[in-house]
Amino acid sequence: MTYQTSVPVILNSYASSGYGDDLAIAALWLGLAQNDSTLISQAQGYYDQFQLDGQLNDAVLNWDSVLPAIPILGTQIYQSYPQLGGDGWQPRAEGYLDNVVSGRGAGKLTKGSDCSRLLGQVLTEPPRWIALLRPIIEFGQLESGAQRCHVTQEICYDCDI
Repeated sequence: MTYQTSVPVILNSYASSGYGDDLAIAALWLGLAQNDSTLISQAQGYYDQFQLDGQLNDAVLNWDSVLPAIPILGTQIYQSYPQLGGDGWQPRAEGYLDNVVSGRGAGKLTKGSDCSRLLGQVLTEPPRWIALLRPIIEFGQLESGAQRCHVTQEICYDCDI
């Protein structure tokens, strides 16, 4: 049941497109937190059950949809903890990001900005998921010797560039 089904008065303000992506990403996060391969497999089951793969190329990441984050998180979990399983996420993550970079996806790349806007902090050690975004992120050194990154482009949805 979606939020607008249970609270119809918000239909025009806060409509939800579904909850399958929420179930899938929740299972990934719980699987990671509990070191539980069954939950990682369950995430794949939700992804398949709600046929999310067919929606991925045109998906946006916003308050209603976390679909683009699912294969990226799944890839990072597998790369960091292969014993948990989930080796099928990387081609999906790469395909989604390839579509954004090439302009075929729902997202567009903007001009550059400081990483703090994207990551919320100056990085002293880049997180592993940055590897998936490496074609659009450059790393350098601050004078202090700490690593700093600069986003050469960001993903933007519904924007004029």
